[in-house]
This record gives sequence, C-alpha cells and structure tokens, in this order.
Amino acid sequence: MRILFIGPMPPPVGGATVLFKQLIDDIKSTGDEEIILINTTGEKGLINYISRMLKIIFLLTTNISKVDVVSFHSSISGSVKIGVAVYVFCLIFNKKWSFRGFGGNYNKWYENTGFLSRYLFNHTVLSANLVLFETKESVNYFRLKTNSRVEWYPNSRKIERQYLDSVMRTQARKFIFLGHVKETKGIKLILKMASDMPEDISIDIYGPLLDGMHVSDFDNTSVRYCGSIPSDMVNTVLKKYDVLLFPTFYDGEGYPGVILEAYACGLPVITSRWRNIPEIVDESSGVLIEPKNIQELKSAVLYLYNSNEVYMNLCKGVKIKVMEFDSMIWSEQFVQMHKNMLLE
Repeated sequence: MRILFIGPMPPPVGGATVLFKQLIDDIKSTGDEEIILINTTGEKGLINYISRMLKIIFLLTTNISKVDVVSFHSSISGSVKIGVAVYVFCLIFNKKWSFRGFGGNYNKWYENTGFLSRYLFNHTVLSANLVLFETKESVNYFRLKTNSRVEWYPNSRKIERQYLDSVMRTQARKFIFLGHVKETKGIKLILKMASDMPEDISIDIYGPLLDGMHVSDFDNTSVRYCGSIPSDMVNTVLKKYDVLLFPTFYDGEGYPGVILEAYACGLPVITSRWRNIPEIVDESSGVLIEPKNIQELKSAVLYLYNSNEVYMNLCKGVKIKVMEFDSMIWSEQFVQMHKNMLLE
C-alpha cells in the first residue's frame, strides 16, 4: 500500500510533530508500506503561510496520483486551512483519505468557532472516509456530527518492555514535574504545597519558564528548578524519579504527552481530574485530584510517601496501563484501518 502522508514534521519539537514523526518512523521500520510525505510545518506569518500552501498544493498535484490512500494529520489551527486543499484533491483524483486530529479540544473549538469554519470543517475534514481523534470525548461528540467513520486514536509512545520488566521501585521519595513551567500547569500549587513536606521528599521542576514565571520564584522553597531539557533526554531524566507531579488546569490539555512518557518509564502520576486526563489515568496508575486544590495535592503526595505498598501497586498498574499506548501497536492498527478502508 502506498500512503501519502500530509502533516507536521519536526523541527520544532512539539506534541504534534513528535507524534506524526513517530508514526512515520514506525511504519517505515516494518518496510511493508511505501510512504510519500508532505511536511506542513512552516514559519509563522502571512507570506510564509502563502508560500507553504503553494508548496503543499504543488506536492499534492505531483504525488496524489501515485498513491493508494491519503492521510492528513493536523492540529486545530491547520485542519480547515489545509483540509480544504486535501479534500479538493482527493475528490478530483478519487482517492480515499483519512484525517487525524492532534489535541483534545476539537469538540470545544467546534462549539465556539464561527459559522464559516464549522461549515468548512463539516464539508471537508468530517467528510473524510476515516476520522481519527485523540480523545474519546471528541470521538463521541463527532460521531453525532458526521456519517463518516470516527475512531479513537490516542497519543502513544515507544515502550521499552525489557526496561519495564526489569525496573523495581519501592518507595515514593523523588517527585518530578516536566513540562511548560507556568501557573496553569499547577507550578504555583506545587510551590505552596511543598512548604510543609518531610525532609526526604524532593521535588524537581523541568521545563521552559513561561507566562511570567521566573527562576526567583523557586528561591526560599524546597522545590528545585532544573531548567529545560532536550526532548531526547526526557526518558533518561524521568527514570531517575519515583512519581510524576502534574496538577494542571491548562485549558488546552488533551492527553498530556508527559503522562505517557512517565508511564513508559514506569512512573505513577499525581494529576488533575481535568478535561480528558481521566481517560488515561485511573486508580490503577495514579492519583487524581481536583484542579487547583492544594490540600488534595499535598494529601496525594503524602499518601504515596507513607505507603510503600500502595506505591508499589501503582507501579505494577502502570506497567499494564502503558501497554494501551504502545506506539507500535497503534501504528500497526493505523495501517490495518487504511487497508480496510481501501476494501470498503
């Protein structure tokens, strides 16, 4: 099967670009499918946007006749803009195609966007033969909006099964936050909560400082700011810790990639009962707290700190839970869905 992939490749490194590249790499590693790639990543600005669209149209014109199926991958911002072009070319060349949406807020965006955007989304992206969304909430929502096949296709990660089988953690002492260091990710909650913790608990923060956060915010606290790390070091760093702290209340949260990264390293999580997070975190793999609740955050940390048995059971649960998000399994399923689509 020959597939024309249209989507964002790194750089920059981000949630969508990492996931798209991961899928491409997984499929290439099998050697069974032929891939043609159109990279939609580009610089911001009107001139750059026009130039990028012209390039995409040119590459569609020269490549679409060579493939069996087309697969378009996009975050919300590009879904309509590029989706219109993909829809038109697939219609002209009579190609079956799929759409994969990155991010967990498609249903919220759809409810709040203007008439024109909703109309174009309905008649282009939602008319694809196969529509894939990251969250179950979006899947259930859009199944009522279209006659196309709508399926769940979550974030996923490469799983080092040999590492997970060998690692054995016995106590929760070293806690880590990794992500954008800003208030809506729960950083100030962590700082306030940490003011009264046992001395042998450590809390380290990794990530870029955003939205007015400064290194000085960590002065005179027991929390250590460790700076940003490159994406290829995330797993190496996570493996040094016992628990991921992620008390987010960020509006754009879907399936936070860092939770899946933590799972892949065998770490349970303490996170918020927020947006779609309960779809991937339950009592088998972590502790859910109410958003913005410092007392619940503190209680969750102490709960794992004080009970090695509870903590070790969560570590066992994570090793089972993470298999739901094994990228190789999902990549194989992606290929099979497209083979089935061609037979329909």
